[in-house]
Amino acid sequence: NDLFSGKLLIMIRTCDADEKEEPQATGGTASNDIVSNYLRKKKRRFEIQFQFKFKKAPDSQLFLSCGYEDPVQLSLLSKTSLGAAMKFCKMKNPTFCYSLSGKENASEEDKKEGNYENPHFSFPIETSLDRIVITKEGEKPPTLGG
Repeated sequence: NDLFSGKLLIMIRTCDADEKEEPQATGGTASNDIVSNYLRKKKRRFEIQFQFKFKKAPDSQLFLSCGYEDPVQLSLLSKTSLGAAMKFCKMKNPTFCYSLSGKENASEEDKKEGNYENPHFSFPIETSLDRIVITKEGEKPPTLGG
């Protein structure tokens, strides 16, 4: 996009990664073997790695966010439970930001003006990632999957 370019790698644990030692043949691809061997040493079920290069320096704090256009239709009990879970997350991590309703609760005037937030969940990037590696200009970044 206009802000950055990059790569994304999603690694999902398969059953051969649960074996203690690398099997002779997994029947999968070479890239599957690399992922299985990587996850074999870990307890996690998946890992997402990404590298990006800014096209220009960011103007503000960075967030890792998941957003969508329309609110999810939930029953009263589900909505109440989800609201409580979001408040608990906010209590444990005060920088967590969310909106469940989007324009659902906005006035008609606010809707026309665009003065509402679409439903989303968002964390400052420094509190949402296990590891951040910053590579200086000209240095080689780490290899994804390693």
